[in-house]
Amino acid sequence: MRTHTAKLVAALSIGVAAQSWAQQVENPVPCNAPGITVLPYGGTSSCTFTSTFLEHEFLAVGAPGTVVRLAIAGTSGGVVPAVSVFDLTTQAFLTLSDPATGNAVASPVALTTPGGVQFSPPDGEYVIQVSESGLDNTGGYELSLACASGPCDSDGVAPPDPTPPSVPLETVMADTLAPAVDGDAFTFLGNAGSVVRLAVAGGAAGVAPLVEVRDPSGASLAPLQSAFATPSAVDLAVAQTGLHTLLVYEAGHDLTGAYSFSLSCVAGACDSDLDGFLDPDPIAVAYGGTQPPEPERTTGLSSALDVDAFSFAGAAGTTVRVALSGVSGGVAPTFEIRDPSGAIAQAPTSCPTPCSVDVPLGTAGAHRLVIHDTGFDNAGRYQFTLTCQAGTCPAGLPALAPVCTGGNVTGCRDNCRLVPDMSQADVGGVGAAAPADGIGNACQCGDVSGNGRVTTADATLITRSLLVPPTAALAQPALCNVGGTSACTTADAVILTRGLLVPPTATVLQACSPAFK
Repeated sequence: MRTHTAKLVAALSIGVAAQSWAQQVENPVPCNAPGITVLPYGGTSSCTFTSTFLEHEFLAVGAPGTVVRLAIAGTSGGVVPAVSVFDLTTQAFLTLSDPATGNAVASPVALTTPGGVQFSPPDGEYVIQVSESGLDNTGGYELSLACASGPCDSDGVAPPDPTPPSVPLETVMADTLAPAVDGDAFTFLGNAGSVVRLAVAGGAAGVAPLVEVRDPSGASLAPLQSAFATPSAVDLAVAQTGLHTLLVYEAGHDLTGAYSFSLSCVAGACDSDLDGFLDPDPIAVAYGGTQPPEPERTTGLSSALDVDAFSFAGAAGTTVRVALSGVSGGVAPTFEIRDPSGAIAQAPTSCPTPCSVDVPLGTAGAHRLVIHDTGFDNAGRYQFTLTCQAGTCPAGLPALAPVCTGGNVTGCRDNCRLVPDMSQADVGGVGAAAPADGIGNACQCGDVSGNGRVTTADATLITRSLLVPPTAALAQPALCNVGGTSACTTADAVILTRGLLVPPTATVLQACSPAFK
């Protein structure tokens, strides 16, 4: 083992300074062999042993309290990589462990199949050493280096690396694992006491995403690692409020391709847009009458990984009946019911054909009805009826928490669930003199002028913006959609005009993308 005297900052300035230091692995780093390769967190490198006796070295920098993940795979010539990690300050080898179990592994560790190791790096420079384990093969291998948790700093110079991209709840995220040892990192804000459902699907070529979630302290949430060979979901019980890290690898580190995932709040209070204000309560439904798929939208399960939540008022000692069926798209819905504490009152029940299930309730208060496609592989419409079968069920809807105002973040609800709205401003609603309606300015669909209210001036602006050439520009184009279509059209202007008549002859819908789902 050679002692390296060149500092990492100087090395970074030679040949790799233009690279992005985002933790999501999208950075191919040229392999310097012979020589040393500077490998930042979020970097991948493809190398070749041209001689059986070569040893390749990769220089990185660490910080106390950080957990680092290394993935590596032989790619040609029967190469079986052997890996060790050397602390340049103490001149000692670091302890390596199996990411799946946390158990220590011998160093150097020979990876006969594609895999990885994790370790806690020193405060300073360290070197990853890779050799051919049997010293009898020449050929190629690939490796990636990712910071799994802690103060990630690729070059040892402030500021630390950028935070991985944040994932809003109720939104499907998609990415690609390439090369096969690639690992992607995301973050989301978890609220203590909530339950978040993670639904994952591989997109191509047999890719089976392997997902791990770490809480703000760096501890892995149970299940510690989940492999999704087929579309499915796991529930994450959030114990700490704060930024959580979600890591995605290919389960065998041997395939490349696309994947997608979603995070949905199925119990407790969550913050979808990371603005510090809790989400509004789920859409409230009353007993009796068939509910159309997702009353707030027209598309039902808008993706195969979509998860919908509704709330209803329950009373102890009553029995409610859920009648549920798929309507289109091959959807076979599954439902569950959670009581006010978040505990399961009715375990997930699949309805591949129309079903009717009676559910006894043991507590009083707002219950949550959660619905998704059974296989997380179909998008489309469903419908359900909720009726009271025994006991005296509350006739009204669950009471909504008041909208957050004045910086208050407890015991109140966010006025815009899907877009950050730090001011929680709510000037008005639909009409020039409309009072505040609980919908924030940032998500008041139809208010393309951005003044906080929906007026005939907004209809005029939409019409003029669609002329060729346009004679007006929309201050808030994302708020245009009030009719349920995906684009801003003259139909939206017509709906606004008719919706503002007295009495109105059309309904201005909260159908724009920033609105509550």
